[in-house]
Amino acid sequence: MRSIRSAVLTSFLLAGSFLLAATAQADIKVVLKITTDIPALRAKLANNPQAQQMMSALGLSGNGITMVIYGSGPRSRVDFGNIISSISDKKTSTVIMVNRMLHSYSSTSTPPGTASPRVTYRATGRTKTILGHLCREYTGKDITANGGVSSVDAWTAADLPTISYDSGLGSGASALPAGLKGIPLSLTAKSSGPMGPMTVHLQATSISRGAISASVFSVPSGYTLTAGGGMFPGMGAGMPSAGGSGQ
Repeated sequence: MRSIRSAVLTSFLLAGSFLLAATAQADIKVVLKITTDIPALRAKLANNPQAQQMMSALGLSGNGITMVIYGSGPRSRVDFGNIISSISDKKTSTVIMVNRMLHSYSSTSTPPGTASPRVTYRATGRTKTILGHLCREYTGKDITANGGVSSVDAWTAADLPTISYDSGLGSGASALPAGLKGIPLSLTAKSSGPMGPMTVHLQATSISRGAISASVFSVPSGYTLTAGGGMFPGMGAGMPSAGGSGQ
């Protein structure tokens, strides 16, 4: 169903775009729980059991889904549950989107220097400790991929090596948020857009430091290259219609 695919895309972009930062100086892995709530979409599909089951599997019913972020030098990888992965290399300016449901992937080039910051964060002066790391609170507003407005509240740990990440959307979508220092270990983004109000919350559950295998930043063997797959290569075929009209 197109609306569910759009919700997955928006959730992934909101989560990933707030983890953009400079190149990591040491390997790091951060595991987060990401919870997405879209009241209008839930109401629209309230009488569609198949769609509700799909939403639950995709973490769109308030149940949450695991997001894992790997950083190693100019390379990064973001796993959005068992659905999609984004593998980015700032050195080669490439982004690979992997559809883990259909075992397919697409590759794009992102010319360096084409992006510009979309949002400026400001420090509130508040602090708290998350997973043993002192975090400072930042707030800001962002213009989302669908043209909506997102207000953001982030708690970041400046003592952790920051992660290089590119969303794969090209100019304006992979810039370092101005004023934001450190990796967000807790973040809440509230946005408005075509699907109505939407809330995305990220909460770090574990952080590990240590060498990360180069294979983590490679496409798994047996995956098929899909031309023009964009963010979700082959996703149209991999998402059931949920009995809807495709809207």
